[in-house]
Amino acid sequence: MKISVIVPTRNRKDDLRKAIDSITTQLRRPDQLIVVDQSMDRICEEDLSKIRKILQKGCELEYIHNTSISGLVEAKHVGVFSAFGDIVCFLEDDIVLECEYFSEIESYFRIAPNMIGCSGVVTNVPRKSITYLFFHSLFHQGIFYDPRPRVYANLASHGDRPIQSPAISGGLSAWRREVFQNVHFDLASGFHMLEDVDFSYRVQQQYGPCLYINPRARLAHNFAPGGRDSVRRRETRKIREFMTFYRKHRRDSRDTLWLAWLLLGIVLATCISSMRYCTFKPLLGLLEGLVVGLHKK
Repeated sequence: MKISVIVPTRNRKDDLRKAIDSITTQLRRPDQLIVVDQSMDRICEEDLSKIRKILQKGCELEYIHNTSISGLVEAKHVGVFSAFGDIVCFLEDDIVLECEYFSEIESYFRIAPNMIGCSGVVTNVPRKSITYLFFHSLFHQGIFYDPRPRVYANLASHGDRPIQSPAISGGLSAWRREVFQNVHFDLASGFHMLEDVDFSYRVQQQYGPCLYINPRARLAHNFAPGGRDSVRRRETRKIREFMTFYRKHRRDSRDTLWLAWLLLGIVLATCISSMRYCTFKPLLGLLEGLVVGLHKK
């Protein structure tokens, strides 16, 4: 079983170097590493040339530099065309893998033939409060159902066994390569925050319940600030993407009710955040998202 790893990156040279160091020092190294660089200059090329010499045989390194690539989803789409592995892994450029990450990914695919995709787990995420977990579970219902925060908060109770989930996290996901022949990345809807939820949803429409969280494949996510949205823009993007997701996957009138219920929850959370930090930026972002979402076709 061969493994291809795709790492989209943009203007994060130092973070990318750490990520690739953790990839190349794995106990089970991947068979192919594809870096899709959207930076304006080729800032990573010199480091990657050194890494290519270190890898030598056993792991093929491909560097794709293209400034016309627009965002994460398109970078993944481009990377898949070059992947030859039986398993295709996507990783963000600001992660650090534990040394057995790919060994654990591969072992789960070998023992679970019905598994189409799985994700690892992040070890350094701040623990969510019981209040957050309660309200997230309360308002994310219907087509928006997402148990991941609750699963991550209770990983110890699951032991080492794979955990079935309707959505897996895109920046630490692994897929059987044949899935991309039947399910394609959505380059038209402008997803970023929900690109993994949308892709997971469409995979399960095609294959049924086939996605899992692998608690033994572990990594640290350093959340590099470069390229991340401001609070206001993040709220705008979140509302717009939820409304786009609804339009794309709406089945009947119940989904309209679930959208209204979710938006109510987001409004409440945004009001609390604005009062807590004494800023109107989250509220302004929410209003902008509603305007954009309502007018987006």
